[in-house]
Amino acid sequence: MNALKEIIKFDDLYECTVISRVNRFTVIVEVRGSEVAAYINNTGRLHEYVVKGKVGYCIETPRGGLKYRIIGVKDGNHEGYAALLDTAYQEKAFAVLQERGMIPWLLSCVLYRRNYRLDREIIDFAYSCHEDLVLVELKSAVMKLEEGVAGYPDAPTVRGRRQIQALAEYAKTGKRAFITFIAGVPGARKVKLHCYADRKICVAAEHAARSGVLFKAINLYVDPAIKGVVSAGVDIPVELGCDVTT
Repeated sequence: MNALKEIIKFDDLYECTVISRVNRFTVIVEVRGSEVAAYINNTGRLHEYVVKGKVGYCIETPRGGLKYRIIGVKDGNHEGYAALLDTAYQEKAFAVLQERGMIPWLLSCVLYRRNYRLDREIIDFAYSCHEDLVLVELKSAVMKLEEGVAGYPDAPTVRGRRQIQALAEYAKTGKRAFITFIAGVPGARKVKLHCYADRKICVAAEHAARSGVLFKAINLYVDPAIKGVVSAGVDIPVELGCDVTT
């Protein structure tokens, strides 16, 4: 595993135990001696992690809604580290990495806009890079296909395919566009497409690559010992070939 770089620090991080998933946004957990509902900001299925009995990590939410938010769930094979499930913190960590000049393919770029509208789609980041407008869409890869391999997606994603197609059209004009997978699995060495979940995603990705879209991946996960999010690789390989593991 590469040397870890601390990206985000939480004020407090509470160990919790997953009881059940109520819906796309709510998980029942036991935390600090009480069974409570916690917010989960990831609409993927997360079958490897959001499972009864799994040890997770929650933060307190500062205002309104549910008191707790589950950030990650422990990965038993990796020294107490936890998968980073929360897509908002995936985005935040990516932004911090870019601001610190730690992403080699976005050096000398400054943020132009978040949630940039491209035709009918919303793209996560637009950067001004030497007068060029570079677009970056993040995709959460928190599926463990095998040891060291993170997969995307773990559920059908019509929206994801539309965004990939929109970026393909943008790249055809000669402009730079990136699909960046956030491999939230501790120790991920590469990312692969998981076509069993969405067989059309591989076609969309291969078309985008032929059109000039660049595919990148960053490994981010939770280190409970420091109460933070760490990075172990900012440019890990991406395989666009189709994995059909169930």
